[in-house]
Amino acid sequence: MQMMVLLALGLFYWGWQDAAAAIACVYGGGIALVGTGLQRWHLIRAVKSAGSDAGKNLGKVYRCMIDRWLITIVLFAVAFIKLPLLPHPLLIGFCITQLAVLFSFFSRA
Repeated sequence: MQMMVLLALGLFYWGWQDAAAAIACVYGGGIALVGTGLQRWHLIRAVKSAGSDAGKNLGKVYRCMIDRWLITIVLFAVAFIKLPLLPHPLLIGFCITQLAVLFSFFSRA
């Protein structure tokens, strides 16, 4: 779901503005994808190592949350400081790709 939304956003920005805006949008959406992938990886590790132990699972949740925040902050810092990316498409790509995850969870419930 996130990949389809990100592809559509990138194409939209490419057609509406230019390639620089599309690249910024895709990078922002990529930050959201990395966070989702990291969360999935932590979930798989938690199932294998913690099983049904609630204390261990809670520890894994906190670790996942910290890792996800840190990787998101680092990738945004790289985007704003080191890469010449447009800020608005970057943030819009991130936010809409994150919303795609939220709405995909609502559709499963």
